[in-house]
Amino acid sequence: MLLRHLHVQGFGCFEDLSIELGPGLNVISGPNEAGKSTLHRAILVLLAEKAIREQRTWGHEGMYILSATLQDGAQTYELTKDFEQKQTLLVEHGGETLSGTKAETRLAGLVGTDSARLYAATASLSQADWAHLSETGDIKEHLQSTVTGGADGVAAERVLKKIAATLDDLLRGTRGAAYKEGGDIAQAEEELQQIEAQLATIGAQVRAADEAATTVTECEAELGPLRGEVNALKDAVDHASQLQEAESARAEALEQISALDKRLDEAEKLQQQISNLQTQMGKLPAITVAAAGEVSGLAAQISRMEEQLAETEQHLTDLASQLEQAMAQSAGGLHSRAARLGLSIAGSVLAVIGILGFVLGTTWLLALAAIGVAAVIAAVALRLQANLAGEANRIALEREINKFQEQQTNLRSKLEAARGGLQERLQALGVESAEKAAQIAQERAELEGQMEVARAALSGVLMGQITGKLREDRTELRLEYEKWDEELKRPEIAQAESDPVKLERLRSDLTAKENRIEELDTQLREAQWQLKNVSVDAEDVMRIEEQKRAIEERLERLRERVAVLELTRDLITEAYSQTLRPWTEGLQPRMGEYLAQLTEDRYGEVRIDEGELEPLVISPQTSDELNPDAAYDLSCATKDQVYLAARLALTELLWQGREGPPLLLDDPLVNFDAGRKTAAIRLLQRLAGSRQLILFTCSAEYDEAADNLVELKPTDLLTENPT
Repeated sequence: MLLRHLHVQGFGCFEDLSIELGPGLNVISGPNEAGKSTLHRAILVLLAEKAIREQRTWGHEGMYILSATLQDGAQTYELTKDFEQKQTLLVEHGGETLSGTKAETRLAGLVGTDSARLYAATASLSQADWAHLSETGDIKEHLQSTVTGGADGVAAERVLKKIAATLDDLLRGTRGAAYKEGGDIAQAEEELQQIEAQLATIGAQVRAADEAATTVTECEAELGPLRGEVNALKDAVDHASQLQEAESARAEALEQISALDKRLDEAEKLQQQISNLQTQMGKLPAITVAAAGEVSGLAAQISRMEEQLAETEQHLTDLASQLEQAMAQSAGGLHSRAARLGLSIAGSVLAVIGILGFVLGTTWLLALAAIGVAAVIAAVALRLQANLAGEANRIALEREINKFQEQQTNLRSKLEAARGGLQERLQALGVESAEKAAQIAQERAELEGQMEVARAALSGVLMGQITGKLREDRTELRLEYEKWDEELKRPEIAQAESDPVKLERLRSDLTAKENRIEELDTQLREAQWQLKNVSVDAEDVMRIEEQKRAIEERLERLRERVAVLELTRDLITEAYSQTLRPWTEGLQPRMGEYLAQLTEDRYGEVRIDEGELEPLVISPQTSDELNPDAAYDLSCATKDQVYLAARLALTELLWQGREGPPLLLDDPLVNFDAGRKTAAIRLLQRLAGSRQLILFTCSAEYDEAADNLVELKPTDLLTENPT
């Protein structure tokens, strides 16, 4: 995700600041107290802080507003956090607009985390981190605060109890429950409220006291002539306004008269059109679409019956032909019967000869007898078969013919009845055919449709009125027009200013002078009251402001400590279910790679102690494990480099596979020598190739390496309370 544009209003030391950022390495430079740390904090609040807390910048009546343009791939968003309205708004270009919880959820998805503490503890390195490291030298403590507090349940439980006790001491009295004595944060908040109340009471008096005397003199000198000018302008504006009102009313009446004339004309045309259509309808027989459909149905039924009758007659013709052929075949069978008779006689002769042979004892005559018997049997069988087949076929054909003759008779009877019914219906409708009835019904339907459209149009023109009422309205409007025309002839109105541009100028001049009088009256009263009631001086305000800043710094350090402790507690709890080994296995090689680049290959191997999350640097000469937290193992600058390598590696692991939010660095290379600073800049340039880096610095030595350079100037700051 890229932060493209940032707009800060009333936040910390900034009255109204806008800066443009881009991909790669963004360097924000400026002298001490130019607001770099404030801008760093503003980005964290905008991108990762959920709750819209009620915070107010000294010197501002309202709370601050932060807004930015974000880019995620090809999609662009506009993000606004209005602490006055307690509202978060996220607008997707070309898409939807989200607010409240939905906007916070979408923003968390874009940033990659919904935890401001996680963002601050990983991808954001502030001057407070470096200051704490310089004071304590405890890199192990920082790493434990970011990841977890121990490698096993016993150690984690011990650390959690200690954290809980510390948090209870710090937060006592801040979460609603009543305590006899609040903790450090509650006490600091109470002190801050008292200081702010005191400062709010006397601050405005002191700032106004220096200007009160001059204000009284200037207001009194300006008010006298100004009131005379206002009276003259009021008369001119009143007459011009009356002229404008009369002209506008007359023009409106004329416009309404014209509109009524148009409506009446349209109504008359539509009424004539409806009358013409009704006349055409009267000339046609009263045949409905339903009646035409009924007649058409009868005609279709008759057509189907005629087709069935024709099919029946054709079938009868075919059956008669088949019967005739059967009779012919039966006659042809006589010849066959003669043949069968001859066969029977021959067989009988052969059989007699065979019997004679049997008597005489002749063998071949016996064979002839057998042949004769077979011939007689065959002749008898053929005769029986022919008689049976011919008779069955004739009977079947005659039955089929009788059946179709009955159907033919029934169809002719029904057809005649249907034709009679159709003719009666056509006579009742007054037409000669079903086609004509359908044509007339269609014409009537079309005319009815046209009349319906014309009636709807007439209803739209009349809008529930009648033409007589419209004519009455037109008469009233003509009287209204004449009334305003007479008004315009009055001398004071006729001579008034009629040029809209000049009239607007008169009104603007009058408004400006009236506003000026009101402003001067208010200033005069306030200045007079302040002169009477001022009881403090500028030194008192400066003293209280110094006390306020000291309390705010102490409170911020306490809250940062709470944030670190809460993050540590949450991550330790998570460590109960997920082993620390993946963290150490991922941290060690990445941290070693970054440390090698930062130390110009002086150190390149790191081991993370799983029990304490203590980073140990391997000496390249002796292979000894050097503890960065030990007093003399490593220099202060090298400790800074170890810590920077740890944070960079941790950030890479947390947002692995994603671009993640911008990486914020507040002058991380202050203690580096020239060589290692150059190496560190090269590393930051390489990292900026895959994610956005924003580096805050007092030095100009990063300018050449920057992809985008932003210079903060004293003119960007609030004049009353720079920080």
